[in-house]
Amino acid sequence: MANTAPFNFLLLPPELRAQIFSYLLPFTLPSTPLRPSTVWIRGSITPLLLNQQLHHEAAAQLYGTNTFALRVTYLGTRFLYSWLLPSGLRPSKALPFDFGERYMRYVRHVVVSVEHVDSYKGMIKYNCGGRGLSEGVRRQVESLVELLGQCERLGRVEVRLEGSAVLDAIRKKVVRAKETFEAGGVGQEVLEPFARLKGVAAPRVGGSVDGEFARSLEQIMGRDNSWVGDDKWT
Repeated sequence: MANTAPFNFLLLPPELRAQIFSYLLPFTLPSTPLRPSTVWIRGSITPLLLNQQLHHEAAAQLYGTNTFALRVTYLGTRFLYSWLLPSGLRPSKALPFDFGERYMRYVRHVVVSVEHVDSYKGMIKYNCGGRGLSEGVRRQVESLVELLGQCERLGRVEVRLEGSAVLDAIRKKVVRAKETFEAGGVGQEVLEPFARLKGVAAPRVGGSVDGEFARSLEQIMGRDNSWVGDDKWT
């Protein structure tokens, strides 16, 4: 008679358990030129329901190895969850990003898109324009940075200021984007709170920002320091 005794999964080496989890848990596909957005392959979260040790290991893999696509607007930050169907279709929905401190500490990789609109579009979408629009976006960025401060080790942090064609054209004609900001548009200064993040392994800043600003912010984020809560641009 065959031996039907259950196998103790915990007897496997941690590396092998992690490999098995990689086949079971949801995971994100690496971005490509043809698929620049973050796409999830759906899986099972059963490993999180087994026992405390396996819950910890599975949660660390689920939250720590995947990339979370976030969008910051005047109204807040949303997690853009898009998943791939066998048909090739990619349905998506926007979800809250705060997973709670218990799981946020595992998060390592985020791609952040900060919505950049001029005062006219801001009035249409949010009934707010000028400095109020800029300050509103900046406050949402500050809230996101505080949330990311709960992460123990940030790896890939890609920040992109999404601009309009009109504002990008204006930005090419001025020495500093600050002139646009002071004129009432949402300028690159709304990204400055990201300077509070330190020790990011792979920071990247792009979009509607000038090269000097992007390089400076990347250098600050990449410094080997723990996260600090001050609001100084140094």
